[in-house]
Amino acid sequence: MIRTDIEKRQKVLLESFRLAFEELKEETALLYLHLHKTDHFQHPLVMKDRVGRTYRLDPNQTAFILQEKKPIMMASFQDRLQAGDRKGAEEILDAFLDVVSVRSQKGIYNKDPSFLRNFGWDKGKGIQIDIGSFYRKPDQSFQEAREKSFQETIAHVRNWLSEVDKEMLYTFDQKTERIKASWAASDCTYPK
Repeated sequence: MIRTDIEKRQKVLLESFRLAFEELKEETALLYLHLHKTDHFQHPLVMKDRVGRTYRLDPNQTAFILQEKKPIMMASFQDRLQAGDRKGAEEILDAFLDVVSVRSQKGIYNKDPSFLRNFGWDKGKGIQIDIGSFYRKPDQSFQEAREKSFQETIAHVRNWLSEVDKEMLYTFDQKTERIKASWAASDCTYPK
């Protein structure tokens, strides 16, 4: 039973990594994906954890992902607000909405709702850092998947903004409505 659960979780995780690398590479800042045993690496991977312990791994025998490190988005947002830089804070929210919009338009959901630690921001661009929870719902239409994926992600940010900054929440809501309106306009077909 435990082995079955582990294998199921591993399959879900590998599918999430595949979605991230093949369909959201730029939005996740992924550089390299290595999931299968190989024999072409000549040197071990040397890694340090947060407390300074060193690990040597054989990359030929180890699954790994290389991702660019980015500053946490919402920490940057809060720093901008505290500094009185409302325009800068809005730019960060725009970057968040951009990355969520791209993912949603591909019908990809994210099981992990934590936006406080799962999104990065760098040089005006939003990045989804945590890539282990992506999935699709194959029984949904494109429009339904896009809308639900988007709504599920922004709902958490809306709730947080309602406690942090109501004026910024109003701006956020306006921007989300513009995104949804652009989707609706692009979904329309007009007779010739």
